[in-house]
Amino acid sequence: MTYESEIAYETDKTVSLGTMSHKCVYCNALKCREAPGMCCSAGKVQLPYFLPLPEPLYSLIMGFHPDHKNFIDRIRKYNNCFQMTYFGAKQIIEDGFMLTFKVKGQVYHLIGSLQACLTWPGIKRDQALGRVYTIHPNNTECYYLRLLLHEIRGPTSFLKLKTVNGTIQPTYQAACKALGLLEDERYWDTTMEEAMLCGSPFKLRELFAFMLIFCQLSDALSFWEKYKDSLSEDIWHRVELDIQHENVNSVINEVYNKCLVTLEDTVLSLGGKFL
Repeated sequence: MTYESEIAYETDKTVSLGTMSHKCVYCNALKCREAPGMCCSAGKVQLPYFLPLPEPLYSLIMGFHPDHKNFIDRIRKYNNCFQMTYFGAKQIIEDGFMLTFKVKGQVYHLIGSLQACLTWPGIKRDQALGRVYTIHPNNTECYYLRLLLHEIRGPTSFLKLKTVNGTIQPTYQAACKALGLLEDERYWDTTMEEAMLCGSPFKLRELFAFMLIFCQLSDALSFWEKYKDSLSEDIWHRVELDIQHENVNSVINEVYNKCLVTLEDTVLSLGGKFL
């Protein structure tokens, strides 16, 4: 039988879980009669008595200290001093500066002071060690959002992050580009133009697919619009042979669509995603 937390077993008369009415003779923990002694391993584990809190911590928590309310309101900030603890670690590895310290054999990371500056409320007096989550550039909007959060100080909304010189950009990527945080396409333009001198359309599509997957083009759509004729040259040739004397301009969108389908197949074959 598998235990399900959503089921009220106490109301089912066919199920008897027992009552925790038996007391451990070693540590006085309550347990069911059938349950083995896992509280103190039958007296093998001797837990020390909980000592009284030292001052001024005792007064701060119990309300005897004048800063009691301020301490309770900000207790999570104080506890965050040890949120990056490596429990059980015994060795400190230093690399040029003191980054860690020990408390009773456990290694802790050094962070900044919790005391705010008097002139800048809410700003720490010293530098603090923060944690930045890694985001792959393929996760475009999250990646560029994090980039903006690193560069723009004191944003009040997500819309504010997209606003550059009074203009609201459509995406976070566009905002990064407007702020000059991204490289332009000059390097990739040079690469494609050199490949066009001797490469077939098939090879050009392979190159473009490689750029899409591994090079994080800042504006892939504009890049496509610029080189779509060269990328689809062989498809144009086949279509011209098929329609002969008909108007080629009438099938221009079909040619580009076929080129995009072929390009997408190449991207997928290289391990990329659908366009």
